Amino acid sequence: VRFMQGGFLALLLVLDLVVGSFVSTMSTGTVVFVSSLHFLGIVLMSQNDSLLELMAKVFVVSVWLDLNHLASYPVFMFAYVITFLIMYRWRKYVGSNTLEFMVMAILCLFIKEVLMYVALSMFRSYSGSLIGFFTYRSFWVIAGNMIFVPLVVWLHKQMHRIILQRAQNMYMR
Repeated sequence: VRFMQGGFLALLLVLDLVVGSFVSTMSTGTVVFVSSLHFLGIVLMSQNDSLLELMAKVFVVSVWLDLNHLASYPVFMFAYVITFLIMYRWRKYVGSNTLEFMVMAILCLFIKEVLMYVALSMFRSYSGSLIGFFTYRSFWVIAGNMIFVPLVVWLHKQMHRIILQRAQNMYMR
């Protein structure tokens, strides 16, 4: 199960790179879109995880992101850990419905973006205004990632289907 979840997160991180490179070639320069499919995947997986399992996944992904973005440590770790600690308290109020997941994803992405602004201001001396950050980055991150919610939900269902098939095959032997 953990191997499949790790593969699911790895696939979403690769899709983030593909989407990010595609969007950057079409970028106008003022608008910043950051693909967060991996973030949406963690939100989906967190519905069944314990706090320890969730924080382990968040820690590994945030360290990976901090290592892959030049001079960003500890921005991702700060934003992701706090976001998922908050989200962990809310997870029982959200079902498996795609619309409910979209609402949860919007809330989580919004909290993450606010915390990213705070972290950039604290750790990286970011001097841009909060309104500018929301106008040119956060709005586009949230709106753009909502387009990909059905894909993430479908991939998550496929992962669960494969896990169930393997479990059935183990017990059928």
